[in-house]
This record gives sequence, C-alpha cells and structure tokens, in this order.
Amino acid sequence: MVITVRDYLLNFPRKTGKKEDSKNCCARSAKLVAAIDVWDSLEQSVIDNAIDQWRSRLRVCVRAKGGHFEQSL
Repeated sequence: MVITVRDYLLNFPRKTGKKEDSKNCCARSAKLVAAIDVWDSLEQSVIDNAIDQWRSRLRVCVRAKGGHFEQSL
C-alpha cells in the first residue's frame, strides 16, 4: 500500500487534549491541503538547492548568534 504525504498529513492523528469543533477542523484541513499543494508544486531543483545551502546557512546563523546574517552569505 502506497501512502502519499498528502494522505499521511491529512489523516495523521492529532492529540491536542481538547475537543475541536468542526469549523476549526475544516479550516485547519483547508490550510494543510493548501500547504501541501504548494509543496507539491515546487520544482525538485528548488528543494535540492535549499537542502544544499542548509549547512552553510546554519553555520553563518550560529556565528551571528541567531541575529541577522543574510548579508553574510
């Protein structure tokens, strides 16, 4: 059985400890579906570039002690 990311996220059990009304649940589901649609539409090269840049960006962020660092890249 193949499970897509969309199926997993939409059906993932949420343990919030409080009862949700159907309006909030539907709004959350709509936002989740929209986010997944955007993710699905990304070109693989964009994802690959973000992954490749992650380590160097993290190093610069640590050097900047969490401050602004974009100008240092």
